[in-house]
Amino acid sequence: MGFLKKLFSSPAVEVDYSGHTDEDLRALWSQRDQLTDQAQRLLAQEMGKRGLSVDSAQPDEGDAPDELLQEPIKLPRDDPKVAEAMRLQRVAAQAYSHGDLNGMLAAGERSLELLRESLGEDHAALGTTLNLLAVAKKEMGDTEEAAELLERALSVVERAIGPDDPMLLPYLRNLGNFHRVRGRLDESERVLRRALKLGEKSLGPDEPGLAYAMEDLIETLRALDRNDEADELQERVDQIYDAIAAEPP
Repeated sequence: MGFLKKLFSSPAVEVDYSGHTDEDLRALWSQRDQLTDQAQRLLAQEMGKRGLSVDSAQPDEGDAPDELLQEPIKLPRDDPKVAEAMRLQRVAAQAYSHGDLNGMLAAGERSLELLRESLGEDHAALGTTLNLLAVAKKEMGDTEEAAELLERALSVVERAIGPDDPMLLPYLRNLGNFHRVRGRLDESERVLRRALKLGEKSLGPDEPGLAYAMEDLIETLRALDRNDEADELQERVDQIYDAIAAEPP
């Protein structure tokens, strides 16, 4: 789900990753939450050209736990169904980057089927595929099913990792931003306030992820004509970015 994080709200960004080393690309992928969806797609494409895995936020070897995109739960990589499901997630992501929504939908549906067969209905790994399917449905104009898929993604991951894990942030933000796009502003505010509360509890005061959660809520507050509240939050966002800029390289 990493590159889906800002799908509903971020502008396109042109980035050229061809001059980066493999290790640079892996490091960037491990911090992909801080990239826009377009930058993440381009990064995934460059890694795919080089045969680098985008299944994990870490290199394939090392002490860090093996992760599926943003999923925090170790997966049985020796399970052929899981391996194929993960491959199909990449296929779906690549299909999206090329505008092939039917291909994205087909790969996502098969990925979900395989994960359910191997891991059951309540494994966090399903969240990534559910989000991919939501994107496909949203782009195809089926906003009702897209919303249902985003709700299911949040629900299954929350059941797997609990309500206070920061890994829920992208799922909450996806859902809250999508509610805003659909004009359901009260629901958008409710979900995005939960995301902000979770970010404040689990992230450092100067983390970019906290600023992103604030920016999402700011957009919804402005849509509700509550500009004074939005301006207050914007001051906090500016302080975070100022603190980040002041950090030594």
